[in-house]
Amino acid sequence: MIHSDYERLVADAPSLSEKIRILYDAGMPKADIARFIDRRYQHVRNVIMDYEKKKAAEAGESEGTGEALSARAADPNIEQLMLEKGGKVRLPRAWLEGQGLSEGSAIICYVDRDGLRIMSREAAVRELAAIVKRSMPREAALLETLLKEP
Repeated sequence: MIHSDYERLVADAPSLSEKIRILYDAGMPKADIARFIDRRYQHVRNVIMDYEKKKAAEAGESEGTGEALSARAADPNIEQLMLEKGGKVRLPRAWLEGQGLSEGSAIICYVDRDGLRIMSREAAVRELAAIVKRSMPREAALLETLLKEP
């Protein structure tokens, strides 16, 4: 499409957010939408993320099986999170509750060849125990004894 085609598409849009959604559905990249409507990329991105979540929720309600959902929307264990000031990340409440975590809970973070890993302390202990059992089976009993709570 050319610029005038996009102009015609959004001519009757009642709001800026609706223009963003129309242009996004027409296949225009987010950065181009931002330039086209003279707004910040982050604004466009936020509108599109909300739009995608709403579409995914509606598809899930109407489809029943959820096959029409994208992999990200279909899997509650996948989420794109944004780093906040100071490198802080807010994890979804459902994830925290599902892992038995709350404010003040210890978590273990490390970087491996696949990227950044974050897990509860309990999950880290289980993972370590599994590694020891595989690689040092003779010491596995000692590890289990050491890990038992008094």
